[in-house]
Amino acid sequence: MSTAVLAAVLALTTFAPSESPAETGATDQAVSDSKAAKGEDKVEADLRETALALDAARSFARHIDAGDYTASWAEAGPMFQQAVTAEAWAAQAAPIRTPLGAMVRRTEKSVESQTELPGAPRGDYRLISFTTDFANASDRTETFVMAKDDGRWGVVGYFIR
Repeated sequence: MSTAVLAAVLALTTFAPSESPAETGATDQAVSDSKAAKGEDKVEADLRETALALDAARSFARHIDAGDYTASWAEAGPMFQQAVTAEAWAAQAAPIRTPLGAMVRRTEKSVESQTELPGAPRGDYRLISFTTDFANASDRTETFVMAKDDGRWGVVGYFIR
């Protein structure tokens, strides 16, 4: 058997009749493209969720800035609402927030996605931090702990440092 014939026989036995080396590469590329597309879809979905969480945090902050603590409580997530009543929240938040004065500037500092937080059930969380200047205190860090519950983002924790 000549070398050329032997090479042809090896090529035929290595690749199934419906798969040429070029088709195998195309299949691998299609699988790779599909995985990349799924990865891109996940990234896009994560970005959309983060934008929604940021919107909810900013809305909560607007109520706090206006001194409307009851409205901020109403927008908070169920974990927050179960932990404290609207009246208790207002009584706790006002003495801390009011002395800081009007909000002058709030700049997004960081957003971190989490699935686990200490003392909380596994879920979809965003830790959102802003650098905030108030009339009576500058360069403060506000942190909003956001949780997605029943398709809606709500604050489950709020801290000023």
